[in-house]
Amino acid sequence: MKTFIFLLFLNCFALSGFSSEKRDILQKESKKIGLAYVLIHDFSEIGFPTYRDRNFWDKIPESLRTQYILEAEGKLDYDWPVVKATDYLEFIRSGDRRQNVYAAPQSALMALVMGELSEGKGRFIDQIINGVWYYSEQTWW
Repeated sequence: MKTFIFLLFLNCFALSGFSSEKRDILQKESKKIGLAYVLIHDFSEIGFPTYRDRNFWDKIPESLRTQYILEAEGKLDYDWPVVKATDYLEFIRSGDRRQNVYAAPQSALMALVMGELSEGKGRFIDQIINGVWYYSEQTWW
């Protein structure tokens, strides 16, 4: 049995190829379409306020600021879910991108970001980092 497993592993390894060619498919494609020239390099170009622009964020209507902060407070203990292989399969099978496994984390991250922008005290930063990490770790990127 050990010999069979070893031969199976060796066969898979051999079939994977030993190409030393550097593929860089995405990098090559982005150069071909000129992606670097159309991306926004400095968000000040579009006039969007920065996090430190408290003058702007403090002018948000109080009722809206309160709503954003309350929603963010409700996500301070948010448990970022594990997305299982069957969740991906369900999307392939049904085409439904509105599944809760995708919608709930997106909603949580949005609430945390808007709460932090509105309040500006740093209370929601750790959970925002967890949310960014959650999305960075997605294998389907």
